[in-house]
Formats: sequence, C-alpha cells, structure tokens
Amino acid sequence: VAVTRGRYGVSVTDLGDRVVGTHLREIGEWEQPIVDIAAELLRPGDTVWECGGHVGAHTLGLAAAVGASGLVHVWEPQRAPRLLLAASVALNGLRHVDVHGEALGAADG
Repeated sequence: VAVTRGRYGVSVTDLGDRVVGTHLREIGEWEQPIVDIAAELLRPGDTVWECGGHVGAHTLGLAAAVGASGLVHVWEPQRAPRLLLAASVALNGLRHVDVHGEALGAADG
C-alpha cells in the first residue's frame, strides 16, 4: 500500500495496481477530463452518486466539486478497493463522502 499526495489530496493505493494506482502515484490523477466535466456540472451543495468508485480516483475530485456542503455517495462492492477508497476519504477528512459496499444492479455479474 502507498499513500501519495495528488491533485485532490491524499490517495491510498495498492502497489500492485499498475494502472490506476500507478497514475495516482506518479501523476496525481486518473482520467482527469472526466473529473473536469463533472466539476463543470456540479456546484457546492450538490449531491452526487458515483457507482463503481474503485480506489476513489474520481471520488476525491467529486468531493472537491460539491464541497463540504455537498454530499458524495460512492458505491464499490469489491472489498479491497473499497477499503483503499475509505482510507483515502478518512485521511482527507471528507465527512461529506459516504462509502457504500453494496453492488448496484438487478443481477450478479
């Protein structure tokens, strides 16, 4: 596990993650254009749902966009990335981010 500072704060990543984790550790962001588009649409105080939060690469940017007066609900059903996501949320003091472990959808898979 690695703790690194990125564009939106501290991220906790798996050292074995050679894609998202590597980008977060080396560049400090992942898929930044997606976060930029969301930030243009979101305002402080908004509520946003992120379905499939993985390790929180987008979550931290969404949390910054809605601010402490907003709310981010993020779902990640896989335990390992969800724990890393929750650690990043906690280390950044993001009380307005709720991490959920349920899978969303009508069927498994």
